[in-house]
Parts: sequence; structure tokens; C-alpha cells
Amino acid sequence: MKLLLIVFFLMVLAFAIIRPVNPDEPYYTISSSLVMEGKAPYIDFLFHHMPLTIYIYSVISNYGYWSLVLGRFLSVIFIFISFFLIYTNFIQSLNDKKLIFLFTILFFTNGFFLDWTSVIRVYSLSILLLTSGIIFFHFYITKENKEFY
Repeated sequence: MKLLLIVFFLMVLAFAIIRPVNPDEPYYTISSSLVMEGKAPYIDFLFHHMPLTIYIYSVISNYGYWSLVLGRFLSVIFIFISFFLIYTNFIQSLNDKKLIFLFTILFFTNGFFLDWTSVIRVYSLSILLLTSGIIFFHFYITKENKEFY
């Protein structure tokens, strides 16, 4: 399984590197650098995505071309964190190596995933936030103490 994950990490990273520059990527980088200059999205400049994206990616926004590369790498990291959250909280407990293998294959060979999540930064961050929300909600509703209802 570790070898398979290494192969998928390298494969996703390779797809992220060879993918042409998307028009949204410089937009994210410029918006993130404006945030680093102390400007506020929606007030000082137009930004039509969730503001969390540019705040998270802002730390890597002032490196020119390398900001694009680092942004893609950070997106790949977010996707792998999402995978490990799903894997450790739901899939690993299946104790069926075939299902775990199938989940891993289907997760990392999804065409949308390979083509867009490393380039459009909103997608990888949204997937991570959605995964975290599902896990939180799952543990909240399965909690033995239901005093919060």
C-alpha cells in the first residue's frame, strides 16, 4: 500500500507539473500577493472565490513563477491530506484489502481530480474542507453523549 501511495503521489505531482498554466492561477497568485500587501479581498480588489483560498496560498505568492509551482504542490498536499483523512477514519476499518485497494485506485484516477484539482486551487481546498466537515459531522452524530441535540 505504501508503494502504491508513493506511485500515486508521484503521478499526481507529474500531472500537476505538466499541466499548462490555467488563467485562474495567475489570478490567485496576484490576489494572494495583494493580501500579503495588506489589502482586503472584495474591498480593495475584486475576488470572486472564497477568501480563505487566497489567505492560505498567500504565503507562497511572492516567488514569481515558483508561486505557480508551489501552489500546485500545496494543492497536491491538500488532496493527499483529504485522502488520508478519509482513509484513516472510514476506509481503513473495512479490513478488506480489495476494497481499500479499489478505493485508492478510484480516488487517485478520477479524471476531474487529475486534471483540475492541482491547478484550480479552490477545488483542492474545497475538497479538504468538505472532507474535514464530513468527518467532524460523522463523529458528532455518532457520539454517545447526545446532549447537544
